[in-house]
Formats: sequence, C-alpha cells, structure tokens
Amino acid sequence: MEQQVETLEKVRKVPPKGTPEYREYNRDQKRKSRENKKREREAKEVITAWECFDQFLASPQYGKVRDYATEQHQKIAEELGFDQRTWSNHPAFYGVDMALFVSFGYEKDFVRRVVDPAGVMVSGTYFGDAVAAVIVDDSHKYRLVERSSTYGGIYRPLLMLLNKKFGHNSDSHALAIRQELAGTYQLESVT
Repeated sequence: MEQQVETLEKVRKVPPKGTPEYREYNRDQKRKSRENKKREREAKEVITAWECFDQFLASPQYGKVRDYATEQHQKIAEELGFDQRTWSNHPAFYGVDMALFVSFGYEKDFVRRVVDPAGVMVSGTYFGDAVAAVIVDDSHKYRLVERSSTYGGIYRPLLMLLNKKFGHNSDSHALAIRQELAGTYQLESVT
C-alpha cells in the first residue's frame, strides 16, 4: 500500500508531456541518473589518497574550489586588515584554507572514499575527519570568528557538518569539534 502511495505521489509531480516543464523535468531526471551512476562507478573504483589528489588537481572541480577559496580569502584578509600578500603568509592562512576547501567540497559533493591511507577526502586535498583540530585551534588563536564575518559564516556550519559526520570518533579532531560546539574549547597555552 505504501509503495502505491509513493508511486502515485511521483506521478503527480511529473508535468504534462510536451510542455517545457516536462522537458526540464526529463533533463533533471537524466542529470540525477548520471550523477548516481557516476557515484556508483566511483564507489567501485578503489584509489589511493595520492591518486585522488592527482586526479582532483587535474579536474575542473579544483579550479572551482580554488576560485571560491581565493574569493573568500580576499574578503577575509580585508576584514582582518591585511593585504593579500601579508594574509597569504599569515600562520592562520593554512587553517582558513582548510576550512574553505572542506566546506566547499562538502557543499558541492567533491568527496571521495580512498585507501592508503583509508578515509574520506574532500576537495581532493584534505581528509574531512582530520581538519577540525587545526581549524578550531587557529580560529581561537587568531580570533578569526570575531574578526571576520565571512569566516564566521563558514566556520560554525562547517563544524556542525563535521560533528554530524565524525563527532562520534574518539580523536583530537572530534574532541575539538564537540568542545567548540559546547562552548568549552580551551586553547592550550604554550609554556
């Protein structure tokens, strides 16, 4: 009975044949089908992290991520009061770059399961479960969230996403996420 209701609901959503809406609907269905087939094909392919990195750097997706990151870095540098050259040499630049790549990669589904080492690579460059400690630490050390609204708008949603995916882990990255979201994260003091 449930299956019949589900099928009936799908039929109701299909626009009448011959209309522009129907053609658009068909194009959308084909695109979804191709994306699903691509995911299935990629899931069967086992590649190493280095192969993933090399493939991603040669793909059009890398250009999209890099363009996005460059645009966001310009905004963040301006909000922090740095010129581009100074910002690109700042110690927080790497952590912010991580956050930008991982956030955009998850948003655009530039995610790939790899082996050697095993894990999930995001934007072909970072392991999604192994970036949080750096991102959280740098955010506190350089007060990035308070000083940059652009970064702040990316930071919290990214942490919530990483917590959803990896918060159950028992490593320093998952701990940093949980503590930050709970408001209990403490920067370790250097003695």
